[in-house]
Amino acid sequence: MEPSGLLERDEIRARVRWLLEEVAAGRPAALFVRGDAGLGKTSLIDQACRLAADLGMTTGRGRGHPLETTLPFGLLTQALGEIGGSGLLSDAVPPEASAPASAAAAVRVGAKRAVEVPAAHGLAETRLRGETAVPQPTSDRAARFYGVLRWLMERSGSGGMLLAVDDLHWADADSLALLSFLARRSDSMPLGIIGCLRPWPAPASEAAVELASENRGQLHQLAPLSEAASGTLLEQRVGHEVPPAVTHRAFQLCAGNPLLLAQLAVAIGRGEDLPSSAPLTSSGFGSGLLLARFAGLPLAGMRCAQAASILGPSFLPDIAAQIAGLDGPDADAAFEALGRTGLIGQGSGAEAEFVHPLFRRALYQDLAGPLRTSLHGKAFRILVGRGLEAQAAEHAVRAGLTGDPQAVAVLTRAAQTARRTGALAAAATRFDEAVTMAADRADPDLLLAQAEAHLATGHADRAIAEFIGVLDRTDLTPDDRVTATWLLARSRVAAGQPEAAAARFQAAAGLATGRDPGRAVEILLEASISGLLSGGPARALPMAAEARNLAVKAGGDLQVRADASWGQSALFSGDPEGMAAAELAAPWRLDGDPSRPISGWGSINVFAYCARLVERFDEAHRAFEIARSQADRAGVPAAIATLAVGHSYNLVRMGRLDEGLAAIDVALGLADLVPQVESFAGVGRAYISLYQGRLDESATWCQRVEARAVPRGERIALLFLWDVLGHRSLRAGGAATASDYYLRLETEVAELGIGEPCLPPWARHAIAAHLAAGRPDDAVRVIGWLEGAAARLPCSYPRIAAASGRAQLAELAGDEAAAHEGYRMALALHERADMPIERTETLLGYGGFLRRSGQRAKARTVLAQAVHIATAAGAGWLAGLAADELKAAGGRRRTHDPAALSAAERRVARLAAVGAGNAEISRQLFITVSTVETHLEHVYRKLGIGSRYQLIAMAADPRLDDADQGASDPVTGEMRRGDRAGDRSG
Repeated sequence: MEPSGLLERDEIRARVRWLLEEVAAGRPAALFVRGDAGLGKTSLIDQACRLAADLGMTTGRGRGHPLETTLPFGLLTQALGEIGGSGLLSDAVPPEASAPASAAAAVRVGAKRAVEVPAAHGLAETRLRGETAVPQPTSDRAARFYGVLRWLMERSGSGGMLLAVDDLHWADADSLALLSFLARRSDSMPLGIIGCLRPWPAPASEAAVELASENRGQLHQLAPLSEAASGTLLEQRVGHEVPPAVTHRAFQLCAGNPLLLAQLAVAIGRGEDLPSSAPLTSSGFGSGLLLARFAGLPLAGMRCAQAASILGPSFLPDIAAQIAGLDGPDADAAFEALGRTGLIGQGSGAEAEFVHPLFRRALYQDLAGPLRTSLHGKAFRILVGRGLEAQAAEHAVRAGLTGDPQAVAVLTRAAQTARRTGALAAAATRFDEAVTMAADRADPDLLLAQAEAHLATGHADRAIAEFIGVLDRTDLTPDDRVTATWLLARSRVAAGQPEAAAARFQAAAGLATGRDPGRAVEILLEASISGLLSGGPARALPMAAEARNLAVKAGGDLQVRADASWGQSALFSGDPEGMAAAELAAPWRLDGDPSRPISGWGSINVFAYCARLVERFDEAHRAFEIARSQADRAGVPAAIATLAVGHSYNLVRMGRLDEGLAAIDVALGLADLVPQVESFAGVGRAYISLYQGRLDESATWCQRVEARAVPRGERIALLFLWDVLGHRSLRAGGAATASDYYLRLETEVAELGIGEPCLPPWARHAIAAHLAAGRPDDAVRVIGWLEGAAARLPCSYPRIAAASGRAQLAELAGDEAAAHEGYRMALALHERADMPIERTETLLGYGGFLRRSGQRAKARTVLAQAVHIATAAGAGWLAGLAADELKAAGGRRRTHDPAALSAAERRVARLAAVGAGNAEISRQLFITVSTVETHLEHVYRKLGIGSRYQLIAMAADPRLDDADQGASDPVTGEMRRGDRAGDRSG
C-alpha cells in the first residue's frame, strides 16, 4: 500500500528519483518542494533520505525552527553536522580543507551577487571584546562559505552527497544564503540538495524561485489531495469503509490536507460527529481540530504542553517542566499523559518533539498574549541559567525585556558569536535587538558594532547615519572615535562616495597618528587602495606616501606593505621608481612559503601587477602562481579572486587567452563573496571575449560592468571599459564614436594622474580612432604623451604604440619611407617583450599599409604572420581582421566573377552600409574620396541598387561579406560579419 503521506505524489516522487539519479551519476542537482503545512513534505524528505541511503550516498539532514531564525547557520549546522562537518560553521576560525582544492573547480561563473557586502572586518566588535582593533584581510563570511564548499568537494566523491532540509521557510538568513551559494557552485561535484518549504515566510520561497530561474534547481508546487485520495487516506486511517457523504464533508473541511484528514480520522474513530456548520477550508477549523487532540489532558499535562510550545517543535522535557513550574513526579505524570495522546514523541538524543509542527503552532497561537510573554520570559531566565544563551536570545526578544541588562548582554554576546562565524544577517539582527533592548542606555561600543554589522550586510546608507550618530556622542573614547571615523570612511566607499570616503580616511589617520602610528599606517594603506580604484594615483599617492613615511619606524611587514603600496601608486602615475619599491615585496613573498598570510591587495599582488605593467611577464606569472596557490590552500576568497584577476590580465598580455579566461572565471565565480573584484573581472571578461570573437558576450559584459562601476565610482575599471568599447567601435566602422570614447578616456587619465600607458593599453587604439575620425591633432597629442612616457619608463608598449602612430601619420602625409621606418621600428621593439596580441595589431597595421602602397606580396607575408600569431593566441577576432586584409592583398586565388564585388569594393560597401560617409571611409581605408565614389558606383551596379539608403538596408547581405567563407576560415561567421569593417589598417 502507498504511504498515506504520499498519495497522489507520483510526479514529485519521480523528481526525487531524478535528483538522486543525477547525483549518483556524478552531477549536481537541486529540488525545492513548496506547499502549505500538512501536505506531506516531511514524508517526502523521509523517503528521499531513505532512497539516498540505499544508493550509498552520504546524507545530511536539517530542519528549520521558528525560534531559530536568527541562530547563526542554525539549519545548515544540523545538516552538515550529520555528515561530519559539525565544526564548519562553529564559532572558530573558518576551517581549512585537509587537501588543496582547485579554485577553478570550486567556483563557476554566473553567480548572482548576494545582497551583503563583506566590507567591514570586525573593528567594532574587537572593541566590545576589549581587544585592539586591527582589520583582518578577509571577510569571515566569505571564508566560511568558501571553506564549506571546499570541504564538500573533498568529501562528495564517493557515492555522492545529499543535503536534505525540511521547513526551509524557517531557515536563518545565513543558512539560506549559504545553501543558495552551494547550489550555484556545485557544478564540479555530485551534490544533491532537496528542500521543502511553505510559501511564507517569503525569503526561502524567493530564493527557490530565483535558483529555478537560473536553472540551478527545480521547483515543484505540492497540491492538496483530491477528493478521491482524501477518501482513501481517511479509510486507511479509520480502518474501515467510510460513507461517501462523510468522505465528501471531510474533504470540504480539510481542503485535501493530509494532516487534517488524519486528525479527522482520529475523531471519526472516536465516534465524534463531523462539524456541519464550520466554514469550508477554515483555518479556524484546522486549528480547532488540532487543539481538540489536547482535550482531556490533566492540568499539569496542558501546562507542560504550553511550555513546550514556547520552546518550539522540539524541546528538552525538563526545561519545559521547569517553565511550567513542575518537577519530580508531577512532571513525569504530565509527560506520560502527553505521550499517551500521541502528540509528543521522542526526538534526537534527550529531546522530545511534537509529532507535527502544526500541533505546536496551534497550541502556541492559542496562548493568551500575556501568558505567552510570561512564558518566554521564564524560558529566557532558565536557558541563561543553564548556559544556553544562543537559545535564550530569541526568548528575550519575544518576552520584550526592554531595559533588562541581562537581556542586553545575552543579545550582544549572541551577535558577537554570529559575527565571528560569518553569520552576518544574524549578527545584524541581534545587534539591532540589543540596541533596542538597551534603549537610551546603549553604550558606544554596542552602537559601533551595530553600525558595522549593517555595513557588512550591505546597508551602507544606514551604517553611515549610525556612525555619524556615534561620532556626535560626547562620551566617545579617542580609540572609539578613530574606529568610528575609519568605519565611516568604509561606509562611504561602499555607498559609492569616494571623495567623502577619502576625507574620512584622512581624518581617521590624523586622529590615530599621535596615539598609534601603526594604526594610522593601516588606515592610510586602506585609504590608498580605495583611492587608487576611485581616484587613481592623484588621490592615492599622497596617502600612500604618508603611510610610507610613518611606517619607517615600524619596519617589518608594515613597512614592506607601505613601500609596495606607494610603489604601485607611483608606477601608475608614471614614476619608474615605483617598480623598485614594489620589488621590496618580492624576495620574501616569492619563496612559496604557504605559512605567510595572504591579502587580496597584498604586497605579492602589488609586485606581480607592477611587474606586468613593465612587461616582466614571466616574473609576474610566477608571482601570481605562487600567491594563488597559497591563497587557495589558505581558503581566502578575497585573495583568490583578486589575484586571479591580476593573473588573467598578465596571461592576456602573454597571449594565453584561454588561461586568462579560466582565471577570470575563478574571480567571477567568487564575485558574490568578494564584490570588490566584480567590475575588474567583468571588464577582463569583456576584453577576452572581444579578442576571442564572442562579440555579443563582450557587449553583455560591458553592460554589466557599466551598471556596476558607474554608481560605485570605480573610475579605473571604467577606463578599461571605454577601451573595449572604443576598440570595438573603431573596428566596426564607428570611428567618430571610437574617437569620442578615447577623448573621454584621455581626459579621465589626466584627472586620475595616470602616467602608465598600459593602464589600460589604450593609446594605439586612440591614435587610430582619431585619425579615422579626421582628428589628426588629437592623434598627435596622444603620440606625444606616449613618447613622454617612453622616455621615463622601461616598457616597450609606449614606444611601439608611438612608432606605429608616427607610421600612420607618415602614411597620411604621403611619406611612405617614414611609414616603413615607423612600422619596422615598432616590430623591432616587439623583440624586447613577447606580447602576441600587441604584435598582431602591429603586423595588421603594417600589412594594411603595405597592401595600400602596392607591396602586395610583402603584405601577404606580414599578414599571414599576423593570422598565425593571433590564431595561436586564441584571438579569433584579430585573426579574422588579419585574414580580411590578407584576402584583400590577394592572399587567396579564386575564379573571378565579374558580377561579384571585389575585396576593395566590399570593404567600402561594408563601411557605407553602417552609415560611414565618403570622407570617413577615405580616412579609414587610406584612399581618396574619388576612389570611394568609384567603388560605390561599381557596388551599386553589381548589386542592382541606386542609392546609399538601399545599401544601408542591405547591411546584412552576404554579398557584402567575403564570398568564399567556409570551414577553412580561421574564424567563425560571427567573427567575420560587420564587426571589423572599420579596421584602421584599411
